[in-house]
Amino acid sequence: MSLPLDKKQSKSILDNFQNLIDTIKGYDGSVYFWIQGGAIRRVIDGNTKSTENWFWPVDIDIHCNGKSDYNKIKNVLIDKMNFKEGETVGFNTFLEDSNIKIDLQNGGKMKKSDCCMLSGNIFWADYTISSVSLDSNYNLKYHKDFFNDVKLKN
Repeated sequence: MSLPLDKKQSKSILDNFQNLIDTIKGYDGSVYFWIQGGAIRRVIDGNTKSTENWFWPVDIDIHCNGKSDYNKIKNVLIDKMNFKEGETVGFNTFLEDSNIKIDLQNGGKMKKSDCCMLSGNIFWADYTISSVSLDSNYNLKYHKDFFNDVKLKN
């Protein structure tokens, strides 16, 4: 569902992600991708640095529809933007420069075996708070309860 944002929310999201999207698209305008989940949630929540109560470091999750866009984005990040490739786990490749960590997902289907195990329980992500995405055409999509859930920390 796409819903209108107030100007403050729109500006905050664009201030944080427009340069990254524009830079990737500037090197290859044909690529389509979206930023999803925690990175956008942290911008709305005002908590873009802290990893205090989170298992993984703060990163930007970038998703694409398939291998073609995945390879294009990966090449731009490494060859043009000087990111270093780290490990690949399942369909996710981790890249980073000195300031930004990116979790690039290659568009494959997730299997149960790709889920992480924490304390013996399968852990993935909640629905509403992780459902937000900003695509490379600047379309913001989110669950109708997204902003309220972030505010209430549900």
